[in-house]
Amino acid sequence: MAYLAKGRRQDLLELAETLDISIPDNFKFLDIKDAILKSEGYDAEFTCECLNRIISDRKELELRAEREKENQRQFELQKLQCNSTTSDSNMPKLELHKLLPIFDPKTTDVTIFLDLFERQLTFLKVPVPQWVVYLVGLLPTEVSNLITKESFADAQDYYKVKQILLKRFKLSAEKFRQMFSRHTKDSVKTWRDFYFDLQTYFDGWLKESKVTTLEELKDLIVADQIKKKTPQDYKDHFLDQWCNWNNPLQLVDKLDSYEEVKNMRNKNNKNFSRKQKEMNSVPGEVTTHKILSCRMNILCLVSPVKVGGKPGFPVTVGGIPFPKTEYLKRKSLIQKKTELLYLAMDVVLLESFDQDATLATQFDKKKMMPCHQV
Repeated sequence: MAYLAKGRRQDLLELAETLDISIPDNFKFLDIKDAILKSEGYDAEFTCECLNRIISDRKELELRAEREKENQRQFELQKLQCNSTTSDSNMPKLELHKLLPIFDPKTTDVTIFLDLFERQLTFLKVPVPQWVVYLVGLLPTEVSNLITKESFADAQDYYKVKQILLKRFKLSAEKFRQMFSRHTKDSVKTWRDFYFDLQTYFDGWLKESKVTTLEELKDLIVADQIKKKTPQDYKDHFLDQWCNWNNPLQLVDKLDSYEEVKNMRNKNNKNFSRKQKEMNSVPGEVTTHKILSCRMNILCLVSPVKVGGKPGFPVTVGGIPFPKTEYLKRKSLIQKKTELLYLAMDVVLLESFDQDATLATQFDKKKMMPCHQV
């Protein structure tokens, strides 16, 4: 019958159960309808009323369930609004710029800054999801722009923002070492603050140096002491790897090798400079000067006296005139001997000039001339 089409499969199953009709589980809608119509003692009017009542009850239950669901949704919404209102009312109205200084990347360590920031907000019981709002207010414009370049979800996550700042303004092990060794107490801060700063710098130095054991700590301290005593030119030579050498044995091996090469290079440079100086001088002048010096010394061996600073024989001896004939005879003899000595001496000088051995250095002019000045 057509009225059976108003119901659903579940309605027909309930109707069959009311009419005490057994329906297998695998029956579909049309199979259930045929089973009802072909049932023994089937009454169309009674069956229609029963189906209408079943459909009405079902709709009423569905409506009631929908209302309960709506009421539950409204209740949850009101609960969330109530919690949000309570949270907003309990959230402190902070002016953190009065409690913490504005972050300065040039003078402030980002690690210390974030530690102080987290301690302050934890102490004031500010929820973590709201930390980014307060953090942005303490950052300069150029730093805040780094956060705005991230996605909306990452920009709202404090811990992701923290990693961005640490990665951007992360200090090296050498920077932590310098801050630890050069840090001084501010007159405004307490000694406890000074201790906290030193502890933070020292921990950062160890962390960036990857020091985890006592032996590594000892090596780090000894290597640092060696570096302090190292000349600046050594540091400049190893500038790209200087901060990474925390093993003292490795460090001293590098320094010894460099010092050996440096000394050898300095020695070679001195020899090169001396030879370059000789090469740059006028060869003729050097040769002439050496030859003349040697000639003067050899003449002093031949002539026992000097006349006007030059080799020769005196005109008078002890105030008594010297015979001119004797003077000319001896002068001629001296000239012949001198020419032979000049020739032999020039040959010797030219042969020994490359070895830089000159007769001028072999004879002391003052000692080899025990003669009197006329």
